[in-house]
Amino acid sequence: MNPLLHMAVGTRSSKKLEFLHAVLEQLDVTAVLYPLNVSSGVSEQPLTSLETKKGSLNRAKHALQAEYRASCAIGIEIGYERDSQGRYSILCWASITDRQGRQVSAQSQPFLLPVYHHNILTKDLPLGQFVDDYVRLSAPYRQQQYLAKMIRDRGPFIRQAIEAALLQYVNYGQFFDN
Repeated sequence: MNPLLHMAVGTRSSKKLEFLHAVLEQLDVTAVLYPLNVSSGVSEQPLTSLETKKGSLNRAKHALQAEYRASCAIGIEIGYERDSQGRYSILCWASITDRQGRQVSAQSQPFLLPVYHHNILTKDLPLGQFVDDYVRLSAPYRQQQYLAKMIRDRGPFIRQAIEAALLQYVNYGQFFDN
């Protein structure tokens, strides 16, 4: 029988919660979720993997502190990072912490952004404000529509990070010395 997790969630984003529910179901993990608006303690648009990871850890820690019914908490943070050639990629970090002091973090695979998005980030503009424009501009081809939706919803990155963090957390002894 799977243990029941009482998990605070460091976001109230409907999309992130939808992806978290899907991963929990996929991994057959039973959880009661307590979504909370908490601070990431990082910029609105993290531009390094390190800052993104810090944001996910902060969200998890703040959510756990704020929700007394939770035995653990997850933080999910989307960010961007330049590669060795200066091009931006999108990525996600998910971090889980609990009241026993255990902590795991997992990063999604970085995905190189199209030039359109790279140029927006280079100008230090909020990417989210321009994503719908890209969706409209990408309408002619199904592959472009898929790419636009993937970047807008960020689903593959969020799911991958959550899945890796949850697998490490629920199988903690197989990954870490207790």
